[in-house]
Amino acid sequence: MIVVEMMVLLASMFEIKYADYSTASTILLSIVGLIVLYKTCKPFNVLRVTVYVGCILGLIGSCVFLPWLFGITLPSKECIVLLILIAITINTLLSFTTKIVNLVRNGFIKIRNKIKSIFNN
Repeated sequence: MIVVEMMVLLASMFEIKYADYSTASTILLSIVGLIVLYKTCKPFNVLRVTVYVGCILGLIGSCVFLPWLFGITLPSKECIVLLILIAITINTLLSFTTKIVNLVRNGFIKIRNKIKSIFNN
């Protein structure tokens, strides 16, 4: 969501057409999905490699053979540059948001454990 919002905001600043940044947003979400799938598949075995490679091939096949299904068009040069710049930041954003989610989760676990200990005594 953060990555797509960055794309939309920057695209409006640089007056990039809707069709261009819509395609770029789809590509960015695909990249995020593949990164999350990669981290989920670790440690890799034959089945997980098959799933991961199958998803990559399915994504590429969809873009090549079914672009109308996802509203994919050839983006402008400006949009491609913006897409590359945002794609470079994806891993950092994912790491940062993962840390925040873990901190919040651990905080809730501590609160839950304190409440349980109060009621158990």
